[in-house]
Parts: sequence; structure tokens; C-alpha cells
Amino acid sequence: MTNFEQMKEFFLQHSEKFVAYHVIDSNARKQATHLPQYVYENILKNPNVKDFFVLEFPYNSNTGLTEIDSLDSFVFDLYFIDYGDKIIITDAQRTVECGVEAYEGNGIIFMQKAITEKYLAKNGLQFIDNAIVKETSLQTFTQDTITLVKTMQTLNNAQPYPPYLLELDCAHETVDILTRCWVHNESIKKQDNTRKLALFDSQKILQEYFSCDEGDYPKVFNQHAFAGLFFNSNGKVLVKKIQTETAPIYDFAIHDFVLQGEDNSLIALQRAVEQFFGLEFYFGDLAPALTTTRDKLICDFYVVHGYDVAIEQLRNDGNAFEWIEPAELFALLKANRFTIYPIKLLEFLCKV
Repeated sequence: MTNFEQMKEFFLQHSEKFVAYHVIDSNARKQATHLPQYVYENILKNPNVKDFFVLEFPYNSNTGLTEIDSLDSFVFDLYFIDYGDKIIITDAQRTVECGVEAYEGNGIIFMQKAITEKYLAKNGLQFIDNAIVKETSLQTFTQDTITLVKTMQTLNNAQPYPPYLLELDCAHETVDILTRCWVHNESIKKQDNTRKLALFDSQKILQEYFSCDEGDYPKVFNQHAFAGLFFNSNGKVLVKKIQTETAPIYDFAIHDFVLQGEDNSLIALQRAVEQFFGLEFYFGDLAPALTTTRDKLICDFYVVHGYDVAIEQLRNDGNAFEWIEPAELFALLKANRFTIYPIKLLEFLCKV
């Protein structure tokens, strides 16, 4: 199997799992009745093209999978082209067609072409014959594809005032979605007993009557998670050990989502402490030490000191808890045995 065939097989294997997209082979695409002139002249009729396939991202897949439509009707194809001696990915002029030639386009990516080309170069891309192009390899094609999609979304939202091109949250969300699909191999699993999560706007205001399944990626509002850092008087932090097929992975002892019917993360924290520790936790208004927002996820970090309980006092129903020194926590993080957090975030939380 050639490198080109391996790329195509990879996308086929990951379709219908998490992100809605179709893999269209060259024969099927040639049967299409209406194709852009660029595709017809530079791909279909190009004698140097050995083979190609297309990734098509639909506007509405009706599958329950996550759709990449974080900007207004952002529907597009990506072409993977095998020239024999190289493989390229291209938008086949789609960005220019929508941003310059279409009625809705504002032409900014041409009027500010120097800025456009600088942005493309920063992302390792080129502007050739008004098409965005990236030469790729078997080692880099997934990341190259993710970068190209993010770049297309950013150019699609070009505005007629500085800085002209701005990477919005929706572009970063797309990076997160595609990374979860193609790098972490996540899938959406629908189960009858899936917990319903409450949804919030960007100001952490509960959106009544809106909820989502735990495995969903919400399109408009945000999921709301929380973590509880419990320190005892000796400065040790309580962690949960999660057994895996290889070495165990650790996380903070409390790390969960705000569920449907819970108004905020403090109520959810109180529920989680009772659920996982078997102990009550009601001390009035406790504010998060830090709140992060990223990729449709708000996360409140609560820090509690002087939590002097023995492991034997905690509910033993499959959860394995340990008290560890902060230094050990950082060692686990560096060894990829702790749930991924930015090290600067942990350093801050351990000093609060």
C-alpha cells in the first residue's frame, strides 16, 4: 500500500466515528456534473496527477456526528493529490471563490494579500494559482489537514479592518474536534444511560432547557466541567488512580461535569464529593480559584486546604484514591501518567 493509499485508508477508518465527513475517490468525483474550473483543469485533466481523493465536510450530515460548521455555512472540500513524487493537499481555490469571487465575499484576502501570504507562511502553507497548497507526508498529513482547515476558516472570516485575519475560538474549536477524531481516535458513543450535561453561555450563565449527552460536542453553548484540588495539612494533594491496560493514569480526585438540573459548578462539586467520597461538603459560597475556557468547555478549579481525611474514610466503590506530594504530581505529569494539564496551570493551583 502506497503512502497515498494509506492516507486515504486512514480517513476512511476514522469516518463515521466523531466528525462528519465523506471520503470521495477520484472515480466518484469525476462523475459529478458541476465541478469548479480549477478542479477540472488542474486535477481531472492534469496528466501529472496519478490519483486523488476528496474529503467533503457536509453542512448537515443528519448522523449525530460533529459537523465542522463553526462559521456561517462553512462547507468545503479538501483535495489530496498524488503526483507520484509528492502528495499535496489543497482547497482547490475554494477560499478565494467564497472570499473574493462570491457575492458574499469582501475580497480582503486579496486586498491584504501580503498579510494573507504571511499568515499562510506562518502555518507552513502556500498560495499558488489562488489555491492554498501544502505538500504533505505520511508522518504529517493529519496535522497538515487540521492546519489547513483552521487556516481556511480564518481566511473565510477575514474582515476589512486590522488585524484583518484573526483566529477565532471557532477555528481553535475545529482544531480540537479534528485532533480528537484523527489523533486521539475518539468516537461518539450513544448509550441509553448517558448522563445529560447542562449547557452554559460564555459567561457561565445556565441555558435552561438546553443539555447534551456526555460524549457530544455542543455546537453553540459550552459544557461546564470542574476539578477539585483537595490538600491536607501536610500539603499533599488527593488524586484518583485510574487503572489502564498498562500503567495507571492519575487525575485530581474530583473531576466531573455539571449535570442537567445543576445550576452551577459549586452545586455539582458538592454532589460529586458526596458521590465519590461518600462525605458531605457544604460550606457556603466557595469560589473557583481559577476558571479556564477553551473549545466549548468551561472548567472551574476549586482548591480546598486542610482536608484532613484518611483514605479509609473515603467511599470504596471502585475509585482508588491516594495522597501524594505536589512534586510527585509534576513527575507524573512529565511522565504522561497524569491527565493533561498545562504545567503553568498546575504550578499556580498548587500555590493558591
